[in-house]
Parts: sequence; structure tokens; C-alpha cells
Amino acid sequence: MEGIAVFAIVLFGIIIPGSILGWIAFFRQRELRDQIAALQAQLKEPDHDRVATRSQPLGQPANDSPSPETTVSAFQPEESPPPEHVPEPPQPAADKPVYAAYEPETTEADGAETETLADYAPWLAHMKENWMVWLGGVSVGLSGIFLVKYSIDAGLLGPTTRIALAILFGLAFHGVALWKRRQLEHYNDVLAALAGGASIILYAALLAALHLYHLWPAGLIFSLLLVVSLVTMGLSLIHGPVLAALGMLGAYVVPILVDTGSQNMLGALIYSLVITGSSLALLRYVYRNWLWLGIMAGAAGWWALSFTAPVEPSIQLIYLALVTYGFLAIPGSDWRLVNSQVKEEPPLMACCHQNMFASTLTRNFYTLVTFVAAAGLSIAVSQPSPVIALSILPALVLWVCRHHPGFSLIAWPTFAVTAIGILVSALASDTSVHVRHLSSGEATLFAGALAVLVGLFTPGALWNIKVSEHKGYWSSLAFLAPVVALSIAYIGLTDMDTHWQWAAAMLVLGAAYLSIANRQTAKEVPASVTAALVISAHLAYSLAAVMVLREATLTLALALQVVTLSRLHQRFALPVLPYLIKLVLGIVIVRLTMNPWLLSYPTDFHWSLWVCGGSALVVWVAAYFTRPDDPLRQWLQGASLHLLALTLIYETRYQLYDGDIFRHTYSYLEAALNMAAAGLVGNVYLYRARASHHLQKYYRVCGHLLLAVAGLTYVGALLLLKNPLWEPAAISSMPIFNSLLLAYGLPVVLAAISYFLLEGQLRKIAAASAGAALLYFVSIEIHHLWQGELSIHNVISDGEHYTYSMVWLLMSVAGTIAGIRFQTQRLYRAAMLLLMLVIAKIFLFDMSDVTGLWRVASFMGLGLCLLGLAYIHQIIRKNLQPAPTQLEGGLE
Repeated sequence: MEGIAVFAIVLFGIIIPGSILGWIAFFRQRELRDQIAALQAQLKEPDHDRVATRSQPLGQPANDSPSPETTVSAFQPEESPPPEHVPEPPQPAADKPVYAAYEPETTEADGAETETLADYAPWLAHMKENWMVWLGGVSVGLSGIFLVKYSIDAGLLGPTTRIALAILFGLAFHGVALWKRRQLEHYNDVLAALAGGASIILYAALLAALHLYHLWPAGLIFSLLLVVSLVTMGLSLIHGPVLAALGMLGAYVVPILVDTGSQNMLGALIYSLVITGSSLALLRYVYRNWLWLGIMAGAAGWWALSFTAPVEPSIQLIYLALVTYGFLAIPGSDWRLVNSQVKEEPPLMACCHQNMFASTLTRNFYTLVTFVAAAGLSIAVSQPSPVIALSILPALVLWVCRHHPGFSLIAWPTFAVTAIGILVSALASDTSVHVRHLSSGEATLFAGALAVLVGLFTPGALWNIKVSEHKGYWSSLAFLAPVVALSIAYIGLTDMDTHWQWAAAMLVLGAAYLSIANRQTAKEVPASVTAALVISAHLAYSLAAVMVLREATLTLALALQVVTLSRLHQRFALPVLPYLIKLVLGIVIVRLTMNPWLLSYPTDFHWSLWVCGGSALVVWVAAYFTRPDDPLRQWLQGASLHLLALTLIYETRYQLYDGDIFRHTYSYLEAALNMAAAGLVGNVYLYRARASHHLQKYYRVCGHLLLAVAGLTYVGALLLLKNPLWEPAAISSMPIFNSLLLAYGLPVVLAAISYFLLEGQLRKIAAASAGAALLYFVSIEIHHLWQGELSIHNVISDGEHYTYSMVWLLMSVAGTIAGIRFQTQRLYRAAMLLLMLVIAKIFLFDMSDVTGLWRVASFMGLGLCLLGLAYIHQIIRKNLQPAPTQLEGGLE
């Protein structure tokens, strides 16, 4: 009993009175500081202004200060403009001022610094200015929590008394905050922090009553916490946005903190809708950007939590649609969503290049993007969804785009996300991603969802075309929606088997689009609409080919469309058609280039000639019928060259390996053919780069890459890995005209051609490569001539050694003469280096075993050759020197 008495005396005699007196003293200190600031401002004013302000009582705010009767809308924070069409709240009584964003006056010097900090980081400036207030509020909240903890540890009071005292503390602090707020004429951070601490105490007391003492049932605690949250948000109209954030946070997390064990996710989502709607209504009076983000996080968080409990996907979709409607309608009281937020239709990508909070339009745009993406995920991770729930959010988006043109960009992503979600819902990924077998009920829902997709977006897009300036955007959505839906239906309902009925439906759809496009040419229809029809028709043809054809023939069918698209481009001159042609070309080239890794074709079909060669021919025909001044012609010619190179490579393997193009082997002859094809096409690309006016960089890059491939093949395969000196290879015994001429002679010619086509350092590399390749080709041909076969283990005879020396000597002499004659210093140095090597070889190897007259004859021949070379060198030098000038008197 003595402990209880001491605790009561300390509590009611010291702690509570001391806390109240301390807060009163703090408020009085704030008032005195404001009065001092007012006096300093009066001292800085001119004399006539000072006389005018002396009649005002000390501490009364100036004429431009907020009055008690000032409404919330008059002092709406400048952080973001208030939503349109917000009705003004009722005028409060004079003794009950509501929240106003009051800011104390500052001098010019201080204002400049504060403005810079506020512009850079508003929250940092606020924390710097009011850190003591925040710390005080948190300390008040912790004091209540520690009071409850102390009573628990000391065992002084019973559970009911502890909870009751904590609740009384919270209510008392709220009462003090309201009492002082009635006496002030503007918003006060201290009072907001005190009220926030009071709400924290109430939250802690009620949660302790549930989890620690089990005093009251969970349903009652849930209701009380909800009341605390709603009252806290209501008090934010008086105390400001800080209290609104605390109330919203508490409201969203209450169901998590109070788990009734019912697993009623439907009730939790309904609760989240109520809290979201209340919070959005509160934003009409107390707005901050971070409050908007907090509401989005809370609403999206409960959608994410719904995946942890068994709940129908239709409930998730309806929840997301209602939340999206609330964000668009409640802040501006635009219940029909017909009040446009912009007077003129902005550019299509305007919202993507602005900050999220640059305007109400951008804020709502990003909100739409968030919840549309969430809806797509809900569709994808569940079974096929009911059509009614599936259609609500897309219909809402189309309605908003009709009356708010600034949201037009969100239409296509909404369609794409919904379509992908429907497709993914029909897939399974147990061992690999594949189309799962749908039951009859699931197939009905799947087909119904696709029908709704077309029934919504095609009429909705046509409806928006009438009022929107972006007619190409909306027409593409209207005409591509049926094509995409039919493709998804084919994938999900047929297991991607060959069905001519689906292909026929696609062909009919494509023919209808082309027929409409031909009729539109006689009318004044925007070119973008005609382009959308043509693109949709060709996509339908492509998908029809996919449904019927298989493997290589599909690629040829896609390549044939390049001709028709090129003809349409010549006829309609639509800006989008060149991009579509380049897209089709890219698909064909990538498909044929990556065939060894993507596809496996049968060996009984000569696809390397018909498909690769046919595609190259088709693209060349398209280039031939394209106007010479059209930049597209350069693209088509480049693509035909690339396809020709692929044809040569694949046809080589087809002929080498009896039709098995993808056999896992790589021979010396194949390496020689690949090197020849890459080098030849690379030089052609470099030649095209000089003649082209539009694709010079493209041709140059491709040429450099192909020459690099040829060089790597020559060095890596022909000189190292597959060299016939140590890798057995079938080589004809015929001198010179054998496979060595292809493998080692052709690189000399290719490098010499590259020398005239390349520039800078690459030209020097090509010259050096040509010389080195020539030396190796001559040497290996001499070895083959003497041995009849190539092997590194063969014994080299004296005659073969002498042949090497003689031919190398002649090459060095020819190189020296050519270097002097054409004044090419690098060629001259290379020839002299070879000459020194030949002389060293003759002295060290060739003549080491020669005796008698043979040695005399050998040295005599070498000496005469060197003297002859020196004599020729002097003659050429003399002929190249300019003739001396004859001066008067016979002197030079």
C-alpha cells in the first residue's frame, strides 16, 4: 500500500502538474519569441510605417498575417496546387481557428538561406526548424509507454487501472493541445506534436489491453483503434498534416496489429477502401505530396497482403478499380470524371517527362499506372478471371481518357498489361513454361476475357479517335486489339498446333483491314489511321503464317512481306512503314542468324538455299523496286548482303556435311570457306560505305566486324587449330590449285583489297596482314610442292631449304624495289628485314654443310645478288631524284 501511495503522489502531484506547467511555459516562451521578432521587424520599418503600426497591440500579427477566420483554402501549401473544384469548408467560429499553413516572418538574409534549403530539401528544412518539436512529441508518446511499462514492472497497479490511466493521459494531452490551439491564431508545430504523442499513447494502451492483458475482445479493440485513427485524422484539420499522417498510418496498420484470426480478407479490403476514401477526402483540406504517397502505399499494401489469404481475383480487381476511382474522383469532387484537368490536349508523352507532383494531371497519371500494373499482376497469377471484374478498370481508363485527354498514353499500357495477364493465366511453369490444359469452365472464362478485351478496347479506341488529336495512337489500339486477342486465343486454346481455321480467320481479318485502308485513300483520312490499318493487316498475315507454317518456311513467309510493305510504302508514303519494314527485316535476320541456337530444322529439307537464299533474293527485289533517293533502299541493300553472307555460310555446311548443317564439327575446309565469305562480304560492306549517303556508319561497322571475324578465323582456325601441318586434312596433290589457295592464298587478296578500303591505322594493319599472309602462303605451297602432303613431321630436304631461300630472296628484292619505286617506307623496311633474315638463313643453315666448289659457287651467287640489288637500288634512287637546276655560267 505504501508503494501505491508513493506512486500516486508522484504521479498526480509531480509528473502530471509538472508536464502541464512545462508545456505552458514552452508555449509562453514561443509567444515571447514571436513578440520579440515583431518588435525587431518594427524597428527596421521606416518611420511613417512604424507610426502606423504602433497603434496595434504588441504581438498582434500584421495585416497580411492569417486571421482566425481564415479558411484552409486561403492558406493551402504551395507544395502542390489544390485539386480543382474543391468546395470550401464551412467557416469556423472565431474562437476555434482551423489549420492554416502559417510561417513566421524572416528577414531577407535569413529568407534567402531558408529558401535555398527549402527548395533543395523541404523536409530537411522543416526538420532543421522544428527538430525540437518532433523530439518533444515523440518523447511525450514514449512517456506514456514507459509509464505503462513501469507500472507493469513494479506491479503497482492492476491491468485495468494501467490501461485506464494510459487512456486518460492520451485524452488529457489531446485536451491540452485543443485548449492551447483555441488560444492561438495560427498553426503550431508544438501542438501538433503533442496531439501526435497523445494518439501514440492511445494506440499503445489499446494494443496492450488486447495483447498483454486480454481485457477486451478483439472486435472492440479494433473498433476503438479505428475511432482513434479517424478522430486523429479529423483533428488534423486543426493541427495540420503531421497528425493526418499519423492517423492514416494507424488506420492502415490497425488490422495487422489486431489479428482476429478470421482470415476475412474481403472485410479487410472493404476496411481499406473506407480508410482510403476518408484519407482522400481529408486531402481536400490538408494536402501534402507525402500524404498522397502514403495513401497510395496503404491502398497498394492491402492489395499485396490479399495474396497471403485465399481471396477471389475478381475481388482484387474490383478493389483496385474502386481505389483508382477514389483517387481520381474524391480529391476534386469529380464524381463523373468528366472535368478535364487541362484546357488543351497535351503531347502524348507529356506526363513521362515531368515530375510526379508537377501537376494534378501527372499525379493522377502515375496513380493510374500503379494500379493498372497491379491489376495486370492480379490477372496473371490467378485462374482466368470473370469478365465483369476484368472489365471494370479498363472501362474506367477508357472513360477517363475520353474526358481527360492528358491520360491518353495510359490506354495502350492498360491493354498490354491486361492481355499479357490473360495469356500468363493460361501458362504453367512446373518444369518449364508451357500452355496448361484448360478445363471447359476455364476455357470459357479465358475466351470470355479475350472477348471483353476486344469489346472494350476496339469500340473505346474508336470512340476516343473522334475527340483526340492522336488518331494514329488510338487507331492502332482499335485495329490491333482483335489481332492480339485472336493470337492469345490461339495460344491458350489450341496448344499451338496447326489449325487452318485460325489462320483463315487471321487472313480474313487482314484482308478486311487492307480493304478498309484502300477505301480510306479516297477520303481525307489522316495517314496515321491508314498506317495503323496496314500494320494490323500485315501482322495478321504474319500470325496466319505462324499458325500454318513451321520452322524455316515461316521465315520465308515473313521475308515475303518486305516486298508488299515496300510497295505499300511507295504508294502511301506513310512515315511509319519504313520502321515496320526494318522491324520485319530485323526479325528475319535475327531468326536466320541465330538458327543454330534457336531452331532445329530437318536434314531432308534444303532450307539453306530456299530460305536463306530466297530471303536474300526477296529483300534484293524489294530494294530494286524502291526509289533510288529513298533512304530505305540502303537498308534493304545492306540486309540483302547480310542474308547473302548467311546463305554462303549455311550452304557451305550443307554441302560439306550432306545436308546436316548443324553437325557438331568444324573442319579446315569449312574454316577456309567461312573466312572467305566473311572477308568478301566485309569488303563489300566497306565499298558500300563509300557509296552510301545514309548508312555509312552502319556499313562501316558491319564491314569492320566481318573483317575481324575473317581475321580471327584465319589466325585461330587456319593457322592454329585446323592447320593441315598438324591437323589431318584432305588436300589435292595438284600444285598451287588446291584448297591451300582458298585457305591461305585468298586472304592475301582480301587483305590487299581491304588496304584500299580501310583508313588510318586499320589500313596499316591490312598491309601488314597481306604481306605476312603472302609469305606464309608461298612457304606452305613450297612445302606442299616438295612433300606432296603437309605434315610438320616431314623431313625437309636441302633442295626445299634452297627453294625457301631463293623465293624469299626474290620476294625481298621485289619488296625493296617496290618500296623504293613507290616511296613506301614501311614496305621498304619490311623487305629489308626479310632480306636480312634470308641472308642469316643462308649463312647459318643453307651453307653450313656445303663444301668445295659448291660453297664457292653459293657465296659467289649470294654476293652477286646483293651487288645487283645495290646497283638497282642506286639506279632507282637516281631516277627518282629531281633534275638539278642549270644556273648561269654553267654552274649548278
